Amino acid sequence: MKSVEDIRNRQGNEIPDQIADSVAGQNILVDLRISELLDTVAKLCDRAFRNPAAMAEEGAQLAQTLQQIANGNSTWTPQRNDKRFNDPAWTENTFYKGMLQGYMAWSQSLQNFAEKAGFEAKETGRAKFLLSQISEALAPTNFLFSNPSAIKAAIDSGGKTLLDGYQNFLEDAVAGRPIPSQVDFRSFKVGENLAVTPGDVVMQHEMFELIQYAPQTEQVWHRPILFVPSIINKYYAFDLAPGRSLFEFLVKSGFTLFSMVFRNPRPEHDDWGMEAYVEAIDVAFRAVQEISGVEEPSHDRRLRSCADRRQFGGILRCAGRVQYRFDDAVRGAPGHVRHNGDAGPWGLCRSEAQRRR
Repeated sequence: MKSVEDIRNRQGNEIPDQIADSVAGQNILVDLRISELLDTVAKLCDRAFRNPAAMAEEGAQLAQTLQQIANGNSTWTPQRNDKRFNDPAWTENTFYKGMLQGYMAWSQSLQNFAEKAGFEAKETGRAKFLLSQISEALAPTNFLFSNPSAIKAAIDSGGKTLLDGYQNFLEDAVAGRPIPSQVDFRSFKVGENLAVTPGDVVMQHEMFELIQYAPQTEQVWHRPILFVPSIINKYYAFDLAPGRSLFEFLVKSGFTLFSMVFRNPRPEHDDWGMEAYVEAIDVAFRAVQEISGVEEPSHDRRLRSCADRRQFGGILRCAGRVQYRFDDAVRGAPGHVRHNGDAGPWGLCRSEAQRRR
């Protein structure tokens, strides 16, 4: 029997990156295909040449707005929840106030041009998204001499913040990150403040490992719980830290808890389809039956759920097939899903081929 610490240590190098990506809400550009973005850029350039009137109109409007800003007659203000511009200098200092207002006017002008370019609705959404990423990347707060907070911090620290920033740059460059990291990865200590609920790996499979968490009460409930995480997420998302862990809560509430830990597929595993994951859950379920000795849980409270498969797709199909296979053995099958509704920028920038996959 292998300790759960072994699996934590093996995945330790990737845990900080995964957590940081989830917590920081990194720029969505890293998830898009370059070809999709270049295609949108090409279409924008084509429309700019084919429809110069729209660009000229928006350029004239921007020039007029910049003139108003220069005369001190502009009312442009950042949104209250935009923490980038919380420094009082952005509203009290004439230079920085004008810079911010000019930046906001330019950003809005890009969005207006995308609206006037004559694209279809979906392509307009793509263009607006791409232009918003460009304007966000060129925000004045991203550069030292146009960021009053960064300048103040550098002066107050005697230049230490500049050295720290340079160190962060080197770390990002060495790690090959496409965008700057936004979280101190060193703050996540596997086994200390991340995934610390005690347990053991009780089964190994080509596609997963099965963890059984150690009981923390004198008596436990008869029926065990098998936790099946999303195949694209990590199990430790539900075991973040003491006091903030679903797994810890369940174990302390007297439940016998098992959790699957799916393996990250590699190119050689491209044959792992829906049926393969159903079979993997099948294996884990039977292992839980064998370990716990609970063969025939009662039938009086089965859970069935329905939803538009276009919304929840593979999750519900997989859960439904497992529920059907073990209809007489599964007492409850609650699910945790998120209704995306409008898929937002990611949906706009997905190709038809990606959606079919």
